[in-house]
Amino acid sequence: MRLRYFWVLIPSILVLAGCATAPRNSPASLESPAAAHGQEARAFLASFDDDEWDDDFLFGDDLDDGPPVRDPFEGLNRAIFDFNGLVYEAAFVPVSRIYGAIMPDEVRRVIRNFFGNLRSPITAANHALQGDLTNSGRTLQRFALNSTVGVLGLARPSDNHPVLSQVPSTDMGETFARWGIRDTPFLMLPLLGPSTVSDAIGSFGDRFFHPATYILSTEENLYFSVAEVTNGSVELMRDYGAIVRSSIDPYAALRDGYIQFRRARLERPATEPEPPGPVVREPDL
Repeated sequence: MRLRYFWVLIPSILVLAGCATAPRNSPASLESPAAAHGQEARAFLASFDDDEWDDDFLFGDDLDDGPPVRDPFEGLNRAIFDFNGLVYEAAFVPVSRIYGAIMPDEVRRVIRNFFGNLRSPITAANHALQGDLTNSGRTLQRFALNSTVGVLGLARPSDNHPVLSQVPSTDMGETFARWGIRDTPFLMLPLLGPSTVSDAIGSFGDRFFHPATYILSTEENLYFSVAEVTNGSVELMRDYGAIVRSSIDPYAALRDGYIQFRRARLERPATEPEPPGPVVREPDL
């Protein structure tokens, strides 16, 4: 069997192993799924918790810090946002509910570790492109440790080493921003969700640093990406649904929250893993 099939089989075997275990209680009812086209969108939505979120974002007000959000394509973006919502409700929500019902949290976490570990070369390369050779080297050390001792990244022994575990993630969109290409127009991508012009271009650049690009065929890479998104869909859809339920203008809330999160990443200390993202609060009845 070709080596590249091995990388497709790993998440598949884990999914089957999870399905063979006794299912846990299914998650709460989901209103809408998450829009996530890359690591930056997934990190943005995954940063939420369930206590409170700034009213400026709940009700679609402008950002207080930094320049105004550039949204010259707002009409088209809103149409795509509505289209995404329909597709999500028809397809992604049912899949997420079934997956969440049959897949134990612990198995989902192990699969998430595997996919996250494979993104380490992206982080290392972008740290280097940003001139941060220290964090680039630490990311490669973490990748080597988790890939060997952690068995292909299924476990994260690097969490026991603060110097390695606290290295922040980064991507090509952030690299562009540090090069001075920042605050580009906001985009709502079909099926893929919130982005900006520079982040969307950067997400294609990041693929050059992902190991799967060189191990798998184009078709296999598609299956690989679907498996990654499906595994994270339960939490992502829950967080996206919380934004929709809590906001008078969900499109503006998602747009402004995404821009806020991306700007916060540029201001974080060099050893902080992730900036605190917006927190979703259920509206008072």
